[in-house]
Amino acid sequence: NYFRYRKKLMNEQLLNLITKEMPDYVFFLLIYDEIDPLILQKIKKISPKTITLNMFTDDDWRYDDFSRFYALFIDYPIVNITDVDMKKPYLRDGIKNLSLSFGMNCNLFRPLNIEKKYDVSFVGRPNASRVALVKFLLDNKINIKVWGDGWENYPEITLAYRGHLPADELVKVTNQSKINLGFTQGGYGKLQLKGRILEIAACKSFTLLEYFSAYKRYFKEGKELVMFKDKDDLLKKIKYYLMYEKEREKIAEAAYKRMITQYNKHIE
Repeated sequence: NYFRYRKKLMNEQLLNLITKEMPDYVFFLLIYDEIDPLILQKIKKISPKTITLNMFTDDDWRYDDFSRFYALFIDYPIVNITDVDMKKPYLRDGIKNLSLSFGMNCNLFRPLNIEKKYDVSFVGRPNASRVALVKFLLDNKINIKVWGDGWENYPEITLAYRGHLPADELVKVTNQSKINLGFTQGGYGKLQLKGRILEIAACKSFTLLEYFSAYKRYFKEGKELVMFKDKDDLLKKIKYYLMYEKEREKIAEAAYKRMITQYNKHIE
């Protein structure tokens, strides 16, 4: 509706829907400025009992010029954990009712007990760091496959690229991969705690992750999680864990147990 009717009319449609339904809750996942902050004020006037929530993402680099303003108009900010201390700026600015989010629905991502047909896989968008690492692995004869929009612009990784991966195929590919790569460096060159590790763990699959110390708060390094620090370390560990299947599966099993007991968002 934003692209069909543009922002002003789409916001008016939202208010009309609120007026009609008088909902108990309105849940947002704001990405840009698609909702005018004044609309959030008007929702409270139209339906005073309505509780508003928003999932804030990438606050490690978006807080100062985005989240800190929208959070003032939201009853319950839910902050996706991407860095070491996500509470700090919110507490500094007196924003209340904060909830941190780190988890996955283990009914959606789950073990399928199917053949592992891919040696190494990565699912996600490219950036300079990721392209360089994938190219390095190809040059060193690693059988890696990548999925995601944007890789078609890099002819140097044509042998690895498998195209767009539909959401319903993501769980299958994760299960079919002996090693699921996780790249921690985001598009702005900043290290981030990525939710992909949770998807892989929920599938009882093995992840090899670009090093970021924040992950050690949630998984035990060497027992539930393996990280690499540079391209040579990456290549060394890929060769090692492709060779030692039982050790790879033991770590995947431990990560799965941690996942379903502590980070499972599905409630029966």
